[in-house]
Amino acid sequence: ILAALAAIWLSFRLGFFDTNDDMLMAKYGAGTQIIEIDGVRFRMKDEGNGYPVMLLHGALGNLNFWDSWADALVAGGYRVIRFDGPPEGLSDIDPKGHTHARLADLAMILADTLGLKTFAIGGTSRGGQSALLNAASHPDRITHLVLTQTPVYKYETTRPPKAVLRQIKLSQTLLSGYRPKAYWKAVLSNLFEDQSALTPQIV
Repeated sequence: ILAALAAIWLSFRLGFFDTNDDMLMAKYGAGTQIIEIDGVRFRMKDEGNGYPVMLLHGALGNLNFWDSWADALVAGGYRVIRFDGPPEGLSDIDPKGHTHARLADLAMILADTLGLKTFAIGGTSRGGQSALLNAASHPDRITHLVLTQTPVYKYETTRPPKAVLRQIKLSQTLLSGYRPKAYWKAVLSNLFEDQSALTPQIV
């Protein structure tokens, strides 16, 4: 039994269960592309026509977070630009760091690359803070600001549930960052007010 457990642990540490990026691209990457700007490779999606709207996702997210928003905006005649904020989703680790300011900079560099003189920007959580920075720094270019669940002041957070802390410790110590379903169920249960809305498909 100990030998079997050791073999399972070693397989996680060596990355045997790591998800292949090509497989993820095939499953979730329809219409997206990998580009490189300012020394970092990341996945982005540019769809629709009309006035441009850039959407920045929150921590532990990716551009697919905005699928339903993007569908509605494109149907309404807008152009929607979004990307996986490094190092999340299918984007690489950014050698210049992963601060809110850096994400804001990448958004503006991408806007320049795409030739956007003015545009609307929206964000949630971490992405919302970066969108705020851009709106404050570039009022001549950001015409509209849309925020959801964005902290805008210094505040004290509650301690995560013990189940979540145990899952984090287990994954970091034993499983080389692997996140089992129980981890995500615990995290999401802490975020959903209506627990009936947290379906197995979402987990």
